[in-house]
Amino acid sequence: MLQPLRKNSKKKILLKLKLKDFFKYQLPQHVLVFGTLLLCAWLFNRWIESIMLCVAHTCVRNAFNKQFHFGSSKTVFCTILTLSLIWFVIPVTLPLGVSLLSSVFIAFIIGFFGFVAQDRVDYMLRVKALEKHNKELLEKISHKDIYAMSEDELYEYCRAQGLSDADCKIAYFIVYERLKGKELYDAIGYSERQTKRKRTEILNKIK
Repeated sequence: MLQPLRKNSKKKILLKLKLKDFFKYQLPQHVLVFGTLLLCAWLFNRWIESIMLCVAHTCVRNAFNKQFHFGSSKTVFCTILTLSLIWFVIPVTLPLGVSLLSSVFIAFIIGFFGFVAQDRVDYMLRVKALEKHNKELLEKISHKDIYAMSEDELYEYCRAQGLSDADCKIAYFIVYERLKGKELYDAIGYSERQTKRKRTEILNKIK
């Protein structure tokens, strides 16, 4: 009997937290947005157009798999952006007597640019995460002896030191396979003189 009571208690606590969050944060935002929407519709006499625009925006935005947002920690900026859009798009929405589809077109424009903006933000975040990963990896292997590195570590390290992909392959034969002399000449297809020069250049860069 104790286990069900604990589950029920958790559900009640979660419900209370959700309701508290809704009434404290979300409800005031909804009231502000809908109040602004009604005020704007009244000032510009766009009641039906405003309703059509809201419906069109709700439907059209689902055609895009992402929309721009400032993040959960910057809700106030999202609210400001929404209010700004309301004051901009409702006045430019054509009356029904002129066009029935202007609200759909405007909703598509908003959704499209919202998608492009968020896609750009996501791309920049991925680039930053990749740069951070590479930096941490280089810091980890920069103090490691090249002869103790794995194949992947050696390749990443060689690329970080400015070696081309072809030189990285040669470095693999030199460091990882420990090839020398004729074995190295045959593996990379260079002449003896070229191989010696290339070997010295590569080792000077990565040691």
